[in-house]
Amino acid sequence: MINRVFTLFIVTGLAMSLYNFIILKDNPTSANKSSLVLN
Repeated sequence: MINRVFTLFIVTGLAMSLYNFIILKDNPTSANKSSLVLN
């Protein structure tokens, strides 16, 4: 159970990183705003 949740957490983190990377390439200002909201 814990292992499954941990895997889900890692996959979500990678997805968020990839999503932010794509936004950063397209529009740095919107990426900075979303990063501030997440952090």
